[in-house]
Amino acid sequence: MPDEGGDLAPEWADRSNNVCGVLHGCRDAGPMAERFARLGWRSRSSSWYGYEVGTTWCEIELEAIDGQDVLLNGVVAPSRFDDLAALLTRFGASYTLELYDENDILLRETQPQARHTLDSHTQRQPPRNGRSWPPALRTARRRREG
Repeated sequence: MPDEGGDLAPEWADRSNNVCGVLHGCRDAGPMAERFARLGWRSRSSSWYGYEVGTTWCEIELEAIDGQDVLLNGVVAPSRFDDLAALLTRFGASYTLELYDENDILLRETQPQARHTLDSHTQRQPPRNGRSWPPALRTARRRREG
């Protein structure tokens, strides 16, 4: 899915942020920015640990938070929201994305189907064999329930 590089289209350039999300378990924004750049997006360092990536229909900031996740926020053409989600899925990212309208009202929220992580909409019961959750799942449950 190569993309057209270049500046954000004028109709989106003056818009306030309408997309935000978290790339879960992504400790460094650099490798994610490189993935976008390999597909033709422009990419530049925007802070010590942050990157700005963009194309004509989307411009987002990637910034590491708490050393465990990367915050994503910026502007996306609403009709291309699913394309952004598809790219993150293609990159193998675990993420949550939200799309807002011009009045900051949530329009859509999406996340990939989890393979090895807990789905935030599913309540899983602990194993019945008397064992406890594996350490990674205990941590994920504490973070979700905390």
